[in-house]
Amino acid sequence: MADLTTAKDLKSQTLSQSGEVTDGTSDFDARSLIYINRAYETLQGGSNPLKLEVGDTWVWARARRPIAFNLDPKINTGTISLTNDSTSGTFSSAPTNSLVDRLIQVDSRVGLFRIQAHLAGGTAFTLDAKYDNDTGAALAYKAIKTDYRIKDFTSIRVRRLAGPMEVYRSKPEGSDVGDGKIEGIDPKTFLIEHPTKRVREQIPSDFTTINETDGEMTFRFNAYPKELTRVEFDYIPFHTPLRSS
Repeated sequence: MADLTTAKDLKSQTLSQSGEVTDGTSDFDARSLIYINRAYETLQGGSNPLKLEVGDTWVWARARRPIAFNLDPKINTGTISLTNDSTSGTFSSAPTNSLVDRLIQVDSRVGLFRIQAHLAGGTAFTLDAKYDNDTGAALAYKAIKTDYRIKDFTSIRVRRLAGPMEVYRSKPEGSDVGDGKIEGIDPKTFLIEHPTKRVREQIPSDFTTINETDGEMTFRFNAYPKELTRVEFDYIPFHTPLRSS
């Protein structure tokens, strides 16, 4: 047991050093493994479990391969119709995929509006609040995607990211962004530095995590690319809990 090579070894050592019997009759026999797994999870994260991004990650805890996904360009096929003081809108040409959570920007008009409901292949959509600009038909528009949920492109549960995201593209001539890294920043700083009204068409330079629940994360980027763009990130996964049997 000196080498502590199995979960059973860890459990026996923990009970023994706590003055408990190791024959399975201790009141802490089952509970000890719960505590061991909590310590194991904290060790995997490389930091305080309540503030994972504070500490550096362990190389051995990282997944062997990064998670890759695509950032989508704008959609502006056809036109849209919108009515003042109404949440209802209509596409002249039905988008192939659902555009729920995309931002709508009407050309030559101020303001951004988020799509709350839309079915793939449908022309009708619903905004998350009443349209507060002039009624219009055949309006040129852009549908912009800034938010991405991990569960939409992988079933892997992610404990934490292990660094910035990477884009394998050359830096555009004369551009101050696009150096291959998309840095993660906290939501408060992101809101100050990248208010949604200033979202631009370029390779993003920053992202933030706007939601995180038990391995499910939603990322928000400060920009959207001109064309479909591959992005990847290294991460620490949720490992299988230790079992003593």
